[in-house]
Amino acid sequence: MWLLSSDPVNGSTTVEDAKALTIGGKGMKKTLFWLCLAILFSLSAFSAVRITVTIQPYYLILEELKTSNVEVRRLIDASQNPHTFSPSVGQGKLLYDSGIILYNGLHLENYLEPTLESIKHQGKTVIAVSDWISSAVNPHIWLDPVWLGEEIIPGLRELLLSVDPENRDHYLSESQRMIEEIERLHLELKAYLSAYTGKTVIMSHPSFAYFFERYGLKLDSIFEGEGDEPTAGKMKALIDGLKDRQVIALFLEPQQPRRYVEILAKEGKIAVGTLDPLGWNAPSIIQLLRSNFEEIKRVFP
Repeated sequence: MWLLSSDPVNGSTTVEDAKALTIGGKGMKKTLFWLCLAILFSLSAFSAVRITVTIQPYYLILEELKTSNVEVRRLIDASQNPHTFSPSVGQGKLLYDSGIILYNGLHLENYLEPTLESIKHQGKTVIAVSDWISSAVNPHIWLDPVWLGEEIIPGLRELLLSVDPENRDHYLSESQRMIEEIERLHLELKAYLSAYTGKTVIMSHPSFAYFFERYGLKLDSIFEGEGDEPTAGKMKALIDGLKDRQVIALFLEPQQPRRYVEILAKEGKIAVGTLDPLGWNAPSIIQLLRSNFEEIKRVFP
């Protein structure tokens, strides 16, 4: 811990100085005073900026970009559904202990919104990433590689620059490297998926709507909202329309129920895969996207 320095050139308090100051009662008081100041200074000067993010994708980006001046913490585990997540007392303390809170918005974190609003009213910095994309309605904005490279990563880079300006060159170069990787993947996706323009994919809920729309495919979802169950009429319409809508694949999600996707797969004899919008086991944002791309290639006919 940075408490005392033995560097007389910088005028810092050495152990010998401290001993000298302790001679006499007044000296003791002076010693305690200067030690307290030294401790407070060291804590303020060397403590990292704490950024708490709600979901895994933004955690992956910030973890890859950050320096030792920034501490990044994730609130919601990637195995959990952020739509239905409600913070525990301990998780609430994590939010209140943060310098900056970064959440997705567009009601992705439904049950967390009252807590975030309360924290914001107390003067904390609370940022919704979705505010950077004015045309977004569906909350799953990070799954569109173009928005990710053109809006989200630059926005997170600017956030880091604002709290850690001394590492400007690092943030500029690392974010550019990340953006270039995503651009290359975007071109791969565009080339591969061009053969499936106009085809339909069915998933549990519309997490990959922007992703498939970006490359000319349609996405039908079984669940309209969160926590609801599809009606018998909804399931019948989906089954009857499997051939008419040229459905080429069905995809499960780790955070969503399996049952209804499996029913459709059995009825339509259509291949099933798993796409993970949050990157449960992904070590980076590019791997989150690439692993989903590999699964698409495995399942598509």
